[in-house]
Amino acid sequence: MDRERERENGAMADYLASLHTTALCVVFFAAQTLEACSENEGCFLGHSEARALNDTPKSLPLATELNLGYLRSGHLPVSVLGDAGSSTEVIQEGDLSLSRLLVAIVTEEMRECVLALVFDSHFEDSGSLRQLVALPNPKQLVKIEEPLDFQKVLWSSFSCRGYVFLLGDVTPLLTFADLGDYVWDYDGRYLIIGSSKSELQALSSTKKGRKTEELAGVVKYPKRGVWGIYCNQVVWAQGVKRLTTWQGGKFTTTTPLYPDLLNDLRGAPLTVVTFPWEPSVIYKEDKKDGTPVRYGRDIRVVETLAKVMNFTLAYTEPPEGELWGNKLENGSWTGLFGFLERGDADIGVGNTFVSNVNGRMDVAEFSSPYDADVSCFLGTRPPPLPRWQRILYPFQLSTWVAFLVGLLLSGPILCFLARVWDVRNEEHRGLKSFLYASLYTFGLHLRESQAYLPSRRSTQVFVSFLWLYTIIIITAYCSNLTAFLTVARQPPSIDTVKGLYASGLNVAGLGYFFGKALELSSNQYLRGLAERYEVHTRYEDIWTVVRRGTAVNLESRKTLQYLVTTQLTSRGATSMRIIKECFSPHEIGVTVQRGSPLRRKFDMWVLRMVEAGLIEHWFLDSLRIAKKDAVEKNNNAKKGGGEETVTEGEEEEQVAVTGVRSRSINLDHMQGIFFVLFLGYVASGLVLAGEVVFGRKRVGDNPGFD
Repeated sequence: MDRERERENGAMADYLASLHTTALCVVFFAAQTLEACSENEGCFLGHSEARALNDTPKSLPLATELNLGYLRSGHLPVSVLGDAGSSTEVIQEGDLSLSRLLVAIVTEEMRECVLALVFDSHFEDSGSLRQLVALPNPKQLVKIEEPLDFQKVLWSSFSCRGYVFLLGDVTPLLTFADLGDYVWDYDGRYLIIGSSKSELQALSSTKKGRKTEELAGVVKYPKRGVWGIYCNQVVWAQGVKRLTTWQGGKFTTTTPLYPDLLNDLRGAPLTVVTFPWEPSVIYKEDKKDGTPVRYGRDIRVVETLAKVMNFTLAYTEPPEGELWGNKLENGSWTGLFGFLERGDADIGVGNTFVSNVNGRMDVAEFSSPYDADVSCFLGTRPPPLPRWQRILYPFQLSTWVAFLVGLLLSGPILCFLARVWDVRNEEHRGLKSFLYASLYTFGLHLRESQAYLPSRRSTQVFVSFLWLYTIIIITAYCSNLTAFLTVARQPPSIDTVKGLYASGLNVAGLGYFFGKALELSSNQYLRGLAERYEVHTRYEDIWTVVRRGTAVNLESRKTLQYLVTTQLTSRGATSMRIIKECFSPHEIGVTVQRGSPLRRKFDMWVLRMVEAGLIEHWFLDSLRIAKKDAVEKNNNAKKGGGEETVTEGEEEEQVAVTGVRSRSINLDHMQGIFFVLFLGYVASGLVLAGEVVFGRKRVGDNPGFD
């Protein structure tokens, strides 16, 4: 009897096992049938996914099983989901409709994306979560119990990134979304399962939500199997708006679930924080009402962005002296970056360098660069060398030494040749005198013709070559003399960072940016200059120390060139110069709030402006307008009796600095040769005094001298 019961129990076990196998086959066939469903009906697990689900080892949690292959590649961590669940679980009607909806959205809009599936206890055992897990996308699963659990989500990816939030309680998400801008992926696609439209409205109003462009929400309608799909509104409106409805296993319209919200901003007003910074941002008064009119390269960039994206501009300015701003001890910012950090402005322009100095990128982001510049030093031009030295400029020191040696040796050599072996007394007796021979050769060096010519062959050959030598050297001297008489020669000046460091001059700049740039440099001389960096808030203070010659100004090259041309030049002359060696090349871009969706659109349009050559055109056009305004201002000053007068000394200084030749050579140009004449007077007077003294002595020694 016992053996018969055992056989019956074994047969019953085999029967139950066959029933289990049959049930699994039915599930697999049903899954295969659902895989072929129409696009409008949505799709569930495909046959391959179902087989993969069936073949996974039951000793592993479901999330780990489905991500095992991806974990082996070392990419995404996965949170533990728990057991895979029983095949006998019954999917409720609401969960079934939601599952179809979610699979349809992910399949259509996130097919190539890495998925982050974020859920709470309400959806932990739901069929909707399992259907999403079974999709072939690489994925990460994170269970949420408190707001800080959202930090487990990987908020970045090198490819498309999709985030699906299955939350019965959205309060932790709302809390996390209002914590700040740091942990969030503003470029990702979001799908939120909310219990009401008001919850989606609250999410879109958080710090993160109002800057997330591709954010969609799903809300259950009272009617069975009907869901509303909403999208976020950014920049031009607040809150969410309904896109379409899911009913009967399909969308009621073909509207894109993630539309381009920034292609047309519908005239939305955007605040631009800026300040006068020539030539990037130039201010002038309107002739009619005196209101400020802005133009310049950066203004043209934002005006073009406003035109192509259909938004309006409202300008604001930081407090006086703040400009770009500095980071305070409490972590907040002043100036332009402070406006963007606090949300008081949407856009910031003002020759802003794309840089993370002082942690700028923690509070703002930059568009693609539209221009580039370098940091240079501006200092005073050293005064020209003394004017009386101009007669020496045509020859270098070595040439003058050779010339003087030739002059001193020519006389003695001629005297020697005239005296030696003159047995017939053929040579002129004057050439046999040392003094006369020296004067003779001195006259040849001055191209002065002589009354007597040498008679002997040796002296004739020497004098012939002496003529050739003096003609060439005096012609070379005279050819350059006129130019050097009218143009002052500048002494050697500082042209390198090493030379600037050795000079002991301080470095003056606006704000702390350039000081930090010096500190972070790999050049030891630049780091040394950082110790002598002076922080100023007004350019007037900088010009005071620069003109005094105790410091140089550190600023971008284009700004310095503009200032030298328009403000530091008078009648074509300037006492300022830009040191040749610069450092720290920087790119310039439009600044926006951290996480702002505007940046992605700005990138596209800025690149098109650069490719079209508009940036350089606007820069040159700004210079032209600024020059025209300066001329008009000077003309108005002259009409009002303010015409400038230039003294002879000031005119000479302009000539000395600019190298512009005067109409005629004045006495100041020729002062060097008059010094020579004065020395001749003094020398001849001294010789005369000597002759008188020695003449009287001779008379006293010789009583018969008459």
